[in-house]
Amino acid sequence: MQIKLSERLFTIAEHVEKDEVAADIGTDHGYIPIWLMTNFKCKNVILSDVNEGPLKKAVENIKKYFPEHSFDLRLGNGMEILNPGEADTVIIAGMGGLLIKQILSKEPQKTALLKKMILQPRNNSAELRRFLKNLSNFTITDEQVVKEIDKFCEIITVKNNKAVTPKDFERIEKASELAKKTGLPEFIYDEFPEIYMTGTDKILAEYIAHKINIEKRIINSIGGNGKSEKSAARFNETKLRLKAFYKIQEVLC
Repeated sequence: MQIKLSERLFTIAEHVEKDEVAADIGTDHGYIPIWLMTNFKCKNVILSDVNEGPLKKAVENIKKYFPEHSFDLRLGNGMEILNPGEADTVIIAGMGGLLIKQILSKEPQKTALLKKMILQPRNNSAELRRFLKNLSNFTITDEQVVKEIDKFCEIITVKNNKAVTPKDFERIEKASELAKKTGLPEFIYDEFPEIYMTGTDKILAEYIAHKINIEKRIINSIGGNGKSEKSAARFNETKLRLKAFYKIQEVLC
């Protein structure tokens, strides 16, 4: 029986390269690892979770979709379940950006040995990107937005500098050139990366409209809350962000 993934999970799985050893940290129901193995994409997949419940769910799904294969399931916290250099790619999806940052920071030696990380933060993606940009031996090589029901999901692919390809460099350089042309403040690209601007996916136009609406709502809410020093600072910052998002919208269109 073939397992069917949501667009979010399928997009994540597609970023895993053939014959890699992948580790799905916080595997939940084990859907991605099962898909990777049934499609013969990985040599091995490690499924881990900090709680027993999700691993039991994963076992149930393994019996349903791929009972003939013996999966490597591990109960534990974050990267602690891995031996140094054991996995080529780590997948961490559906967690908060700050928790993902914490997981990667806790085991810096293991993180440094990875070939690639595929990350899908539920929130605080800007803070996670700032952290990733400060990892000297890694480069953010790809960014994608997919929509799941009514939520936008950002997928960040990060490669060890030794694994970055000429095609990756070409796209990064193109994104950098576009960013320079816009003249936007650099901080805005922690929330809406330059790489997004090299894509033609229709979801990006919808996503930037979503970001604009958020900033408008913030401005409207501050407008009726007096003029304290704190609210005035936030008001001015939000206006700057709104202006930047309008500019990005212009470039995308």
